[in-house]
Amino acid sequence: MEALKATGVCHAYGRGGARVDVLKDFALELAPGAFEVLMGPSGSGKSTFLNMLIGGPSLLPTDLLRTTAVPSYLINGADEHGEGINLLGSAVRLAPDDIASLAHSADGSAELPLGSILSCIFIFTPRMPYSHIALLDTPGYSDAGSAGSSGHTDRDIAYRQLCGSDAILWFVPADHGTLQQDDITFLKSLPPDIPKALVVSKADKPQDRSELDDVVRAVRSALDSGGIRCGHIFV
Repeated sequence: MEALKATGVCHAYGRGGARVDVLKDFALELAPGAFEVLMGPSGSGKSTFLNMLIGGPSLLPTDLLRTTAVPSYLINGADEHGEGINLLGSAVRLAPDDIASLAHSADGSAELPLGSILSCIFIFTPRMPYSHIALLDTPGYSDAGSAGSSGHTDRDIAYRQLCGSDAILWFVPADHGTLQQDDITFLKSLPPDIPKALVVSKADKPQDRSELDDVVRAVRSALDSGGIRCGHIFV
């Protein structure tokens, strides 16, 4: 029996002749008790995917100028609000408008200095249809001093989350052309026995299918050259 099952998930950009289907009939199943992680660079599409799973307007920040700043748990709740846990372990209630501002900005600053204030955020919403599980959105894995990194470094936060996972689904933006060296270094630092699969996100960026196929081949070549064992590459 699955704890979470999503079938027929679709997402597209544009309309009419300019419409590009970037996800079509995507399916996902998670087993009870599983801890499975979506990971990739900042802006690779992780938050967009989670927003699609809860089937409503964007709750997590997803645009190009703002990305997730601290680990954020999506939990089923009667009313929409957040609870931030500060570094002393105390809870701070957050209104929906506060949740919308919980993001890094493009220049590397944050609208709120969350990395040095909050260790994590719990977002309660009736839009989350799964009452028995939580979805976790983490920052990308930028190093300390990089644009968009937080106080305890997003790389450290991501590493701690991934090392305890049962499986990893790694997002690679198609407009990167291949797996970047930072991605390879980070993936090689993770326990090799954790199963890994890749998703080529932002599939609307290449001009045509052949260019997208070139990206997939480049990603597979980078994995092989880096000595990283990986299962399927999803597009």
